[in-house]
Amino acid sequence: MLELREINPFDHAGLKFECTTVIIQVAQNQYWCYPACTACGSRSIFDGGKYHCSKDGCTGTSIEHRYKVCLIASDTTWQLRFMLFQDRAMQLIGKSAEKLLTTYRKSDTPPEISALVGQKFTFIVRVLPEKKLIAHDPMFEVLNIKKTFGKQLHIPNVKIERQPASSTTSTSEKQNLPPLVPICPKQWQNKSSSSSSQQNYNIDDWETELKYYKTRPQEKHCI
Repeated sequence: MLELREINPFDHAGLKFECTTVIIQVAQNQYWCYPACTACGSRSIFDGGKYHCSKDGCTGTSIEHRYKVCLIASDTTWQLRFMLFQDRAMQLIGKSAEKLLTTYRKSDTPPEISALVGQKFTFIVRVLPEKKLIAHDPMFEVLNIKKTFGKQLHIPNVKIERQPASSTTSTSEKQNLPPLVPICPKQWQNKSSSSSSQQNYNIDDWETELKYYKTRPQEKHCI
């Protein structure tokens, strides 16, 4: 996680990474779903008594609520934010956002989502683009859930000092960590993927061209 923290959203856009981490918290003060245009999946905005798609050129006015769940996860070295969009959230939660909205508000955290806290996963992720030039830590989108380990007895506790990433990771810390090393790409079957807007991250193409991980003596470089 500490290595992932050094990922630059501008320099590493499009690259995919593998990490194993434990969910320690559901991000506070954030809605867990959003109104999506049924025509293209982009965010819709309510104005003038009806919804309007935010995507240029799309005239869709009907919506469905889709997941946008922000989770905080850690592996004892650092903690980072991971975003679950519609397909991956459905995979873990097992219910649609529309169904949860019949019982809970957007400002609530449904127990179906809270149940993810303490769960350990191996994720395939990509860094999300930053709207600001300066950000404390990068945020990642979960593209694939490679492995599920189940509920953990102990949740990692990491002391975080909120300063820019480049200034908080000392030289000694970096020297004590194994480097991020590319793994030989695994041959995945090509899967079709639908186009998406900046707000719609429905990604079905899970082919990982390049993976990075902490090299351990017992692990092979090619999988």
